[in-house]
Amino acid sequence: AKLHAVNRLGGGTIQVGGHAYAGIRGIDRVEVSTDGGDSWSDATLSEPLPGEDVWRMWAYEYQSPGGSHEVVVRAVDGTGATQEMVPASAFPNGPAGWVRETVEG
Repeated sequence: AKLHAVNRLGGGTIQVGGHAYAGIRGIDRVEVSTDGGDSWSDATLSEPLPGEDVWRMWAYEYQSPGGSHEVVVRAVDGTGATQEMVPASAFPNGPAGWVRETVEG
């Protein structure tokens, strides 16, 4: 899963979004943590695109806890496997690791 956007919607609401990809395994869900990975919530996924080897967009809205906080994103593929936490190089099997971003809120 990738985190591409952080939007402040007003009233303390923050929206984060991006895309997720798992090859022909597909994406079952994307989970978002707004407390550095201590707790997780499901993001809203776009409808699946036609075909087997496609990505899905995701979005998640939450009330800012105030101050800076770490947003973490991970994907769960169609086989039920959760994206690995530890980062890995893109070569030879593609990048891995949870995506983290500090958000000011």
